[in-house]
Amino acid sequence: MQTLMVLLAVLTVVLGLTWRPQAQTEQAQDKARREVAVTFDDLPAAPGNSRLAEINRKLVEGITRHNIPAVGFVNESKLYAPGETDMRVALLRMWLDAGLELGNHTFSHIQIDRSSLADYQEDVIRGETVTRLLLRHANELNADHFDALIEMIKKRGYRFIPLEEALKDKAYRLPTAHTRQGLSWLHRWRMAKGLKLRLEPREPEWINSLIESYARRDL
Repeated sequence: MQTLMVLLAVLTVVLGLTWRPQAQTEQAQDKARREVAVTFDDLPAAPGNSRLAEINRKLVEGITRHNIPAVGFVNESKLYAPGETDMRVALLRMWLDAGLELGNHTFSHIQIDRSSLADYQEDVIRGETVTRLLLRHANELNADHFDALIEMIKKRGYRFIPLEEALKDKAYRLPTAHTRQGLSWLHRWRMAKGLKLRLEPREPEWINSLIESYARRDL
């Protein structure tokens, strides 16, 4: 009996030594698969923002501080404001000077489901005039809380990757599911695979209150 107990004890130790690294390896592999690309739409800022320079400065500082390979997508129609065009172009140059990328988000944020192919193509071409020469929705909420958001994502085990790498995911090879509901790509992928559409839960009330507080700043 004593011999059996010793053997069981030895077996327990051996199993512990062999199982733990395997479990840790699996956890490490799972953690390594957590990847996220960061992009920002509607540069130099979403409509109605009066803090353009501050928003862009805070975003660029936060992105570079965390060493994130972000991309900013530009609506060039937002550059043409009386007396502010040069300043707004300079904000885009600030992104490039920080080593970040800019992309074409069309000229006027045209709605693809409400436009002809010719009109949409023309809007895309118009949307790269300034951006091409200069060559992660930029808004106050993103700018003010960017650091906290990034820290939360990091704690969940994600690493930040370039958009080019993210687009290699097999999900992007699925057929495009067009919809007039303004749904995210997650919903469109479900539709493309023939799965039942599941809408995300509504945001908590404190989020709506925060958004409203930002809206009141510009009144």
